[in-house]
Amino acid sequence: LNSANDLHIKSGTEVSDEYLSELYYKVYKEIGKKALALQNYERYISLNKMSSKQDFEKKVQNLHATFDNEKKIIEIRLLNQNINQEKFIKNLSIGGIILLLLFVFWLWYSSKKLSKKNKIIENQQNELVLVNSQLEELNLGLEAKVNDRTEELQKANVNLIKKNEEIVLALVEGQTLERKRVASELHDNLGATLSAIKWRLEAINGGNLSEKERKIHASTVEMMQGAYSEVRLISHNLLPAELEKGGFKEAIEKFVADINESNKIKVICELQRDAIPNDKKTQIELYSIVLELLNNIIKHAHAKNVKIALFLKNGIKHFEISDDGIGIDKEKIGNGMGTKNIQNRLTTLNGTIEYITQKSGLIVRICFSNQ
Repeated sequence: LNSANDLHIKSGTEVSDEYLSELYYKVYKEIGKKALALQNYERYISLNKMSSKQDFEKKVQNLHATFDNEKKIIEIRLLNQNINQEKFIKNLSIGGIILLLLFVFWLWYSSKKLSKKNKIIENQQNELVLVNSQLEELNLGLEAKVNDRTEELQKANVNLIKKNEEIVLALVEGQTLERKRVASELHDNLGATLSAIKWRLEAINGGNLSEKERKIHASTVEMMQGAYSEVRLISHNLLPAELEKGGFKEAIEKFVADINESNKIKVICELQRDAIPNDKKTQIELYSIVLELLNNIIKHAHAKNVKIALFLKNGIKHFEISDDGIGIDKEKIGNGMGTKNIQNRLTTLNGTIEYITQKSGLIVRICFSNQ
């Protein structure tokens, strides 16, 4: 303790003085010298407070120094930022001036270029006005020529229609004459021949024949009678007198009445007068179609009842023949000569045909627009 005290006297510091005061306090306390211990303790407390105050002041000074240093650093940074901003603003101003100059140059160049284009467009517009005026003159000339040509074509069309009507009338008259000739030849020549053969066959004495020969003779006479009746019917139907005298309705009704007299099949006929065609050619074609369809029903349908109807619906003429026979296979429709003849006749009438099969029988529906 004396050595530490001597050393402190030679080169002591406030720290060593504080340390010695604390050490003396502990020693005197241990040896029971309370007065000296209290004295050294008070000295230790005093030195400790002084040391703490100095430390605090040093810390405050350090903080002030640090704050001043950081403040200077911030000021330097702000100064640098201001310098950089001034440089940026200066560069931006220079760039803006350059862009402005470029924009002014582009506007001048575009204006000059646009001026040239406007001159070109103006010249083109002038040319278009000239061309339009020329086109108008040409159109006026063309319209006049078209009107003249249209009038010529209308006149030619009227003449052509008249000629077509004359041709149709001549064709109908020719067909009528040909039908008369064929009907006359069938009735006068073939009919007379078949009648003479029938008489000769009937003149043969069946008693001199065997049983087999008598059967053949009787069937031959019956077939000859049927052939003779068929020829008479064909010659009559080619151009019946009723069609020439009374018209389509009376001719159909007469034909239906002849069929009903046989008591083999019953035919009902319903014809609206408004639906009956006016021109003779259409009447002949439709009459021939009726004969063809009725003959097909009589020969192949095995029907008991038939209905014929002619009526108007939505401005279109409808002709229907329905029966209660065995019907017909749709796949076979169109293969026969009769159906082909019907289709050919419908072509001249601008008509269509439809075959509607039912559980019992068949409906044939024809639509046409000829007057």
